[in-house]
Amino acid sequence: MKIIWSGQASGQLDKLLDARKDFAGMYSAQKAFQEIERLLDLAASQPYMGKPGMIENTRELYPLRYRIVYTVSEKHLTVVAVLPQWQKWPDE
Repeated sequence: MKIIWSGQASGQLDKLLDARKDFAGMYSAQKAFQEIERLLDLAASQPYMGKPGMIENTRELYPLRYRIVYTVSEKHLTVVAVLPQWQKWPDE
């Protein structure tokens, strides 16, 4: 199954990894990205492994205090959002 990143999710990931790099260093940001990538690769082969999301037809994964929100279609796993776990989703 192919993984597609929405523009919003890609931008959110960039911001989170930049903040992590500034706080904990480049190595920490690289390790966080590798873990997110590893988990999404696993989800691509087992798309319903994430818990049902707060928004209908979404699923959520929780690596390293982040929340990855994604949708599943027949051929794609689409990453909709990447947020800190403490951030409300969806926005109220």
